[in-house]
Amino acid sequence: MELMIAATVVSAGLSIKQAQSEKAMYNAKAAQERLKGNARATEHKMQAARILRGLNENLATTVARAAVGVDPLSGSALSLQEYARREAGGEYAQSKDNAILALSNADVQARIYKQAGQQAMYTGYAKALGTATTGTYQALQMESMFS
Repeated sequence: MELMIAATVVSAGLSIKQAQSEKAMYNAKAAQERLKGNARATEHKMQAARILRGLNENLATTVARAAVGVDPLSGSALSLQEYARREAGGEYAQSKDNAILALSNADVQARIYKQAGQQAMYTGYAKALGTATTGTYQALQMESMFS
């Protein structure tokens, strides 16, 4: 009987250890997802910076070309500058929004992984309890048969 109870305790303990390992794996996945989200957000922020840099170059080129004999702040040069600002503004806003979405999506996925890890722990404890209960019951049944 003692051997059967010892085996039951070991089996229950292993169920808990397995659940802890699964939780650790899910926590690692959650951390990795957050890192990937931060990397994607950084890429979008860098794209936003490139857009502003391109706008600056475009505006400088337009002013320089218009300065060759035309007022750079009037007529077609001004229209080109306004168009460039409008287009760059939209692209810049989209890049910034994409950065926010990348972080948000990563956070949601990380929370899903964290919840899965917590669920693995609950399942492990339930399995351990079931194993302990069943093992104890069987040990008591065997003892009553041999008494």
